[in-house]
Amino acid sequence: MLQQAEAFVDHIASQFENKPKKVLVGHSFGGAIAFKMTLRQPKKYDHVVFLVPALREVKQSQFYMKKLGKVIGYFLP
Repeated sequence: MLQQAEAFVDHIASQFENKPKKVLVGHSFGGAIAFKMTLRQPKKYDHVVFLVPALREVKQSQFYMKKLGKVIGYFLP
């Protein structure tokens, strides 16, 4: 299901390739998708907004927090 959601977001994003600013907003499960997509292509979006993302705690949470820190650092240097 996540792969289908990513394909859908990629399709929608392709419609805005020539736009000067791209903002990815994700709420709940969409927040989890936005998070994964941002990790996959951090420079593709100008801004990313997570609204109560459905991120579950996993044993590797420090790994994800480091990745999230890098993503946030890219947008807020």
